[in-house]
Amino acid sequence: MAIRVRPRDLRRWGQRLYAILPLVVGVRLVAEHPKPATTLLVAAAVTPWLAFLAGRRLPRILTAALTFGATAGLLTLPIPNNAAPLFVLFLVGANARLLDRRASLRTLAAGVAMFVALQVAGWYEREPDPWTHAEFWSIVLAGAWLVGVTVQLQERVAVEQRRARREAAERAVVEERAHLARELHDAVGRSVAVMLLHVSGARRALVRDPDDAVRALELAEEAGRASMTDIRRTVGLLANSDDPAGRPSADDLPALVDEFVRAGMSVTLRIEGDLAPISPAGGLTLYRVVEESLTNASKHAPDAPVHVELILDTHRGTLLVSNPVVTSSNGGGGRGIPGMQQRARQLGGTLSVGPAEGQWRVELSVPLRAQT
Repeated sequence: MAIRVRPRDLRRWGQRLYAILPLVVGVRLVAEHPKPATTLLVAAAVTPWLAFLAGRRLPRILTAALTFGATAGLLTLPIPNNAAPLFVLFLVGANARLLDRRASLRTLAAGVAMFVALQVAGWYEREPDPWTHAEFWSIVLAGAWLVGVTVQLQERVAVEQRRARREAAERAVVEERAHLARELHDAVGRSVAVMLLHVSGARRALVRDPDDAVRALELAEEAGRASMTDIRRTVGLLANSDDPAGRPSADDLPALVDEFVRAGMSVTLRIEGDLAPISPAGGLTLYRVVEESLTNASKHAPDAPVHVELILDTHRGTLLVSNPVVTSSNGGGGRGIPGMQQRARQLGGTLSVGPAEGQWRVELSVPLRAQT
């Protein structure tokens, strides 16, 4: 079984390893100069790091006082190859990574000031090696500060990237739910509308012609079965959304119109131009808009004639669905019109819905090819 290491775990273990380094320096100092003063000063210098390893953090002022005081005291002792400045180096690097810029700069300034003060006090006259000079350690501390700041920036970028990925995943879930709602709304809404038309026709025919009523009920039953098939097909397509096969397209518009005609509506369809250049997404959008428009017309104006016109030129397709205004609204307050508008926007097209010159008009303009 593969072991998954999270970035948070790596960061935590890196922090612990960094806190162990001052302890190693302290052990070396005590080994090279095993005196009570050395042991006491080393204990003071490593106390903040021991507290960190134990899961606690000392106040910043106390940490700085212990580190700078113990380092200055160790530098006054006759220790060969004195590594005490590394305590300050570790503190400056850690603060640059963990604290804000102003606080970490104060730590850097305090460290440089300590080395300058020791040099002015004459300590470097007893330690003539160049690596003990204040200029050298000032440069080294500045480098440690830059490294710590760089690590802090990288961690912030990593956190922002993780947050962006999480938000993108959440948006994808919301969009997928909206997509599922649109597809099911369109497929089920049309089938239910057709069934209602057949049932309405059967109710009217019961008195004058029982045979017509039976035929209408049979057609309603067929529409119900077709509705279940549409639901299963829609759910299957959503499970494999990258496969365009089986999706409705502009080629299916005549069959869609014929379904409403057989249910008793008066619908005419006129297509001008070649359907071949239409992209799968564009064909699906044209189909769904016609489907939703006819469904709305069946609800609000079932006895009014509906005219569907699709005009295709080289680059764009224009769809117009119109019927006489019978009620104040052919759109209702549901998800239909917002769903059509969202489909149009996704393709870079435009959609207008509303009354004009006594007609309820749904006008869609979309590019024949998906925009990149």
